[in-house]
Amino acid sequence: MGRIGTYALINAKVRAMRSLLLDERAYRTLLAAGSYRDLLVQLAGLGYGEMVDRVGYHHPAGLERALIREEIDRIRHIEKFSSGHLKTFARLLLERYESESLKVILRVWFNEGSGLEQIDPEPVLHEFPVDALLSSKSLKDFIGLLGGAPYAGPLTGAADAFQKHQSVFPLELAIDRMGIERLTDYLRDTDRTDRRIIRQLMGIEIDLRNLSWAGRFKTYYKMSSAEVVRNLLPWGYRLNTAKIRRMVAEGQYVSVILALSPEIRNLLPENIEDRVALESLETFIYRILFREAGRAFGEFPFSIGSVLGYYYLIRIESRNIRFLVEARQLGLTEEETESVLIF
Repeated sequence: MGRIGTYALINAKVRAMRSLLLDERAYRTLLAAGSYRDLLVQLAGLGYGEMVDRVGYHHPAGLERALIREEIDRIRHIEKFSSGHLKTFARLLLERYESESLKVILRVWFNEGSGLEQIDPEPVLHEFPVDALLSSKSLKDFIGLLGGAPYAGPLTGAADAFQKHQSVFPLELAIDRMGIERLTDYLRDTDRTDRRIIRQLMGIEIDLRNLSWAGRFKTYYKMSSAEVVRNLLPWGYRLNTAKIRRMVAEGQYVSVILALSPEIRNLLPENIEDRVALESLETFIYRILFREAGRAFGEFPFSIGSVLGYYYLIRIESRNIRFLVEARQLGLTEEETESVLIF
């Protein structure tokens, strides 16, 4: 089947799904909600009725898991109607959710049960024996319970670093690296157009994730600049190791952010100090991804851009909803809330 035939059906479905995402008018309605309950009532009328019914109106703690499950269900819907390499790609996206789920289980295990409510017991691709994993006496025992899931090798390889730092961070990093390696393997069998779209969009995400993590590595793990660079994720799109090293050593955060996207200057507050707070980087991450995800839909009508663009757009929508809920709980003004939303 030719390129057009391969993509025509799935692109039509994904574009129809995109039309159901929240638009500016919907966000204005949600911003005007006066309380948490009012917010959920409005959200239920904007396509999230089933999710709100499951979570209820009095348990915001379950909303995070429910939003992630909503994303997973939408990607599963795409996978169901895909075939060939598109189905493989959809499964790789699902694997990213599974990886995040496993990282949550690892954190709860390491913290001896703290954060248990964050675990979603529903499987994504593989069914993890959650109770047995949390009862594991050692990392070796934990790994032995993962069965046919592809995480045993990466976790075993990171075991020494786990012992050295007494932190699950090396284990989480190993899982992320595995995901990138599997995506790299996938790219070998794709055409030039799809390869470019995936490399650019996911590469920007990795650039920005590394940018955000670099300061944390040095602050919380007391790593040298060289160690930080060695621990960063590969496959970044625009950031090289020299730029990361300069950022870590000299605190040149803003100049490095601008190296990712010069257009981001209009997103930065005027007279911002060069040592910008790392917490603000998440907003930059999602603004860039939002712009590039939208562009991916239109740049090539028959490419993987619609699937990958939709993946990022639903993640951004979930992020916005989480911020709206937190804002209502904290009593933030409409203006304060809008400043962190991306639409």
